Amino acid sequence: MQALPNQNDPNVQITLIELLVALRDKRAVPTLERLSRQSDALPAVRQQAASGLGQLI
Repeated sequence: MQALPNQNDPNVQITLIELLVALRDKRAVPTLERLSRQSDALPAVRQQAASGLGQLI
C-alpha cells in the first residue's frame, strides 16, 4: 500500500491495486481515492483505482 503512491510504472500501479483489492485491504481506500482523482495518473490507472474503490467500499 505504501509503494502505490510512489510508483511511476502504470503496470505496477495496476498490479498493486489489484493485489490490495484481492486482499480486501480497506486501509487502501484513502490511497485509492487520491489515485483515482490524480490528474497526472494515466486514465487506466485512475479507472482501476476507482474500480477497486467500488469493490472495497
